[in-house]
Amino acid sequence: MASSLGIASLIGFVASQAVRDVYLGHLFGQLGLFEVAALAFGTAALVFGAALLVFSPDQLRLLIRGWRTVLLLNLTTAMAWLSYFQALRLVEPAAVNLAFSGIAPVAVMALGALGLTSQGERRPGNAERAMHWGLACCVLALALTIGAIGVSLAAMAGTAIAAETIYAKRFNHLGVSPLAVVGSRFLLVAVIAGSVAATLPQPFNGMSAIEMGGQAVIFLAILIGPIYLAQAGVALTSPLVAGAICALGPVATLVLQTASGAAELSATMLAITAIYAILAVIGSVLASRGAGRGGAASAARTASEAPGSMAVE
Repeated sequence: MASSLGIASLIGFVASQAVRDVYLGHLFGQLGLFEVAALAFGTAALVFGAALLVFSPDQLRLLIRGWRTVLLLNLTTAMAWLSYFQALRLVEPAAVNLAFSGIAPVAVMALGALGLTSQGERRPGNAERAMHWGLACCVLALALTIGAIGVSLAAMAGTAIAAETIYAKRFNHLGVSPLAVVGSRFLLVAVIAGSVAATLPQPFNGMSAIEMGGQAVIFLAILIGPIYLAQAGVALTSPLVAGAICALGPVATLVLQTASGAAELSATMLAITAIYAILAVIGSVLASRGAGRGGAASAARTASEAPGSMAVE
């Protein structure tokens, strides 16, 4: 039962992530980057900040004590999502999704080489590293054929969110709850986006307060919903299942954007996405075997670090 629920949650994550990217891509015709970000992350900051105050006020002391990490969480979150939203304006959603997810494993290795790691992190084997570099080559191929600036922004977002994930894990090891992390990490991006949106000639395209509230609820659902579906799925399934299903994210986005008319299906995008999915699934198999040799705790970490699943953070 738990496994079936976990699989359903992961499939829901892949589907909702595709809807998020394709829907936001359409929405940019009415609202600008900073207006969308202000509504999405301002709502997230208010809702989860309020939940933190009500249900875990004792966590505030830990957040104040670790203010430097809170600042780093906010900086990496702002960099990640503002870059991601801008990328959606420049290239098709499937390319953004693939670049964001595909760069993450190599980004984790690069950050680790620079000394940024979390406690108990598992070292990937040589074959696993080869798959990681293969995914990075898919991102490079996208940049050369689809659009260098948009794909680079998505890859920058994936790298930033990889760093944010490491800082969040470090915080968790110190006793900071996931709710405290989520409740504090969107503050800076909300302030930046709101400040810029307020300077526009006609902020939010002349929407009424009720219309803005409705859009804010939609944004909150499509932004936060996939995160919790992924976390639930990872907790209830094996690393192999989690990694394999999450690897289908760019495939689902490609199918949805083609069906909705958001972008035409090109042979280049289809080929790169297919190669990405194959490499990501193989990487998940290799990661699962490595986790099996490291025990249950290593398996849980591998699920969250598997190729294609970094976008859950």
